Amino acid sequence: MIFIEACIKNKLIVYIIALAICLAGLFCLYITPIAPFPAMAGHNINIKFSYPGANAQTVQQQVTTEVSTRLQSINNLQYMRANTQAGSANITLALNSNSTEQLLQVQMEVMQAIASAHLPNSVPQPAIRPSASNSGLVDYVVSSNKANLFEISNFIHAVLLPKFNSLPQVQADADDLDPVVKIQLRPADLVKYHLNPTNVTQTINQNYQSSPLGDLYINKQQYVLNMEDNFNSLYRLRHLIVGYQHANKVQASEPLGLPIYLQDIATVSFEPRSTIDQPFSSFNGQTAGVLALHTTQLADPFSISKISHDYINKLQGNLPKGVKVTPVFDMANIMQTSIEEVSFTILIASILVLLVALVFFRPSSCDSDTDYYYSHLSAWGDGFCQCAGG
Repeated sequence: MIFIEACIKNKLIVYIIALAICLAGLFCLYITPIAPFPAMAGHNINIKFSYPGANAQTVQQQVTTEVSTRLQSINNLQYMRANTQAGSANITLALNSNSTEQLLQVQMEVMQAIASAHLPNSVPQPAIRPSASNSGLVDYVVSSNKANLFEISNFIHAVLLPKFNSLPQVQADADDLDPVVKIQLRPADLVKYHLNPTNVTQTINQNYQSSPLGDLYINKQQYVLNMEDNFNSLYRLRHLIVGYQHANKVQASEPLGLPIYLQDIATVSFEPRSTIDQPFSSFNGQTAGVLALHTTQLADPFSISKISHDYINKLQGNLPKGVKVTPVFDMANIMQTSIEEVSFTILIASILVLLVALVFFRPSSCDSDTDYYYSHLSAWGDGFCQCAGG
């Protein structure tokens, strides 16, 4: 009651408090951390297996079941979800911890569990990717009137994904057509160069795999080291030396002759692993693929959106012929519009609060200069109310 009486006697206090509250609301609106969605506890680890040529039942028995059984003993595991289909399997681990150190420890346990599962030799090393809770921020559509969907997908994974995944607190996702390198030996050329197909196959396998280098221990934590091969492009693989050409009848495996490259005896191409049930999507009548950017609760959506748009704008002049990258969704724009609407609403509310205060807190006398000033403001407020009412 004392505070209310003081406000009635000192009308200026009411105006100052009302104005201060409105200004504080506007100030807090712009300094509050912003994320597209609230923070969620926990991390996920996604494990993707590939088993070429196997049906869903075989993948389930020889891969999914074997690995899932060994993953159940992992620490801080909340739940595990598995999905199996012909030629592939996906296992998702939901963890109870947000600690980076514990996440790294769990990844090491996952690798050890997979190694102990004794998977078939035709199952390559799985892709293990940790991820935190995230939300969709920006979607881009990559379309072309010349390239097919496989070529568009390769462009996205080779050019766009590495750039956007390097941004802090950002995870970029796109459809993966599971590309593989296909090598088709030509029998006529093998005979021409006197090459044995078995020897050629061994040479390719020896140069197109990783070699173990041992273990590295940091703070009593074990890390497995591998030396990857140098054949990270079709050009380098096509120029793999598989033998030597001699003027006399000498075995092609003997050195000191003209080199025989893999492209001389085989067709090396980059193709999808399977051509069955390939997806198809279009944008404005053109073949298209979608790239989605997701952010965690720690990311600044406005800066990430600006960086991504600036990069795409710079890239437009260097895109392959016929390829276009178009932004089709941006949560940052929606958030910016919402903030502007809230700011405008607070501004209107501030004006209304001041008008109401001027109308209902009119002074009773005009003895002082201040009272005289307030009497004129109150009269103006009465006139405003009369105009609004009638």
